[in-house]
Amino acid sequence: YIKLSPPPNCGMRPALLARLRFAYGDGTFSVTGSDNVAVSDPHRGHRSAPGLKDLMVAGAPVSTNSLGARADREYAVPKPAGTLRVVTLGDSMTYGEFVPNDATWPAQLEALLQHTEVVNLGDRGYAHDQMYFALKDSGARLAPDLVVLGFFEADLMRDDLEHYCFEKPRLARNPTGWVFENVPVPTPEELRARYLRLPLLVGIPQLFWQLRDVPPMDQRVGDASGTEALNRIRKLAEQLGARFVMVNIPEHLDHPLGAGSFFKSYCTSTKTECVETLPDFQQAVPGADRKELERRFLRPNDIHYARAGYAVIAGAVARYLSEHP
Repeated sequence: YIKLSPPPNCGMRPALLARLRFAYGDGTFSVTGSDNVAVSDPHRGHRSAPGLKDLMVAGAPVSTNSLGARADREYAVPKPAGTLRVVTLGDSMTYGEFVPNDATWPAQLEALLQHTEVVNLGDRGYAHDQMYFALKDSGARLAPDLVVLGFFEADLMRDDLEHYCFEKPRLARNPTGWVFENVPVPTPEELRARYLRLPLLVGIPQLFWQLRDVPPMDQRVGDASGTEALNRIRKLAEQLGARFVMVNIPEHLDHPLGAGSFFKSYCTSTKTECVETLPDFQQAVPGADRKELERRFLRPNDIHYARAGYAVIAGAVARYLSEHP
């Protein structure tokens, strides 16, 4: 296991600065919390450690199966005849940061669907490129009938990075097309050794040169690479014989419905099946009062959802599936 530490280098740009911060820090592997364990992965960079049993992670008990999926049980391979199986992908909003296994939206979705298994392959700090590999390496063997991706728009920024909390893959466009860079992803030990060997007389000038190209924090980046990653996930799901659906997990519950969102434009342009959840949240609170929405559905002083918020997401997906069998 790799002990996770506080995340000083999550979202830090350029990548060289984050890598030097990691190498000259205490050498720990930081994702998005203070007390989790993970394993390194050559495609995803990191994934949840397998075989956890009620480990307290960020104040909530977490269990994982042999795949590292957030689950209290194993899923039979090959899939038993007559079994309907859903694989969910996403970041910490799908993984269920700060809540127990049964409060995540995939677990609540399973409780709403009859005779259906819902497998939670969401993981903390993930971008869409990592979700692609989660489906390819872990989800494919489960023979899903449906793949549901929990879309959180802030993940688009991560798509543009090779280092978010730790090393990760990145889709980049070259003259021949889109390719994965930084794969295989170096392990924490390899990364630290590499950058400790880098002479600071070389690294510091490189760092100042790269800082010139860092976009402003309010500038949205990653739309192109995120689109490519989502297209690859959708195509892979279809190759597996599965239906592909995206569900919006809003960062701001009081936003106008779909206003200027990547989610809306992607769903429309690609004709992807999509579930917009904002109406479900806003209809529950008259006037869509921001403070009341946050009090009811989010954790205090956090962007992550409480059990009630994940219940809304699960309910929206279940209702969509009942209307579109």
